[in-house]
Amino acid sequence: MPPGKDAEEALDQHGDTLMELENVVALGVVPASDDADETDMAVAVYVSEMPTAGDTASGQSVPEDLEIEHQGTKKRVPTRVVQVGMITTGMPLDRGPES
Repeated sequence: MPPGKDAEEALDQHGDTLMELENVVALGVVPASDDADETDMAVAVYVSEMPTAGDTASGQSVPEDLEIEHQGTKKRVPTRVVQVGMITTGMPLDRGPES
């Protein structure tokens, strides 16, 4: 599989489940570590707040890696949790028709 494709496949297979976790605001594909090259990619899980011990106990923590299956071969793709705060569009909310 070309570089980054494993992480993209992990996003396809697990993205909906990850987005259901508390504090998760976005997902992406990033280098697996600060010194990794483009062949070593991870699923970025952007959160509004870093997970706490309570999140782990309640099943709301981000897994360290995600299992994918491609052409009968199972692989594990790492995740990277990145705290970004709340993400907004910067657009005013539609409050409906004015009275």
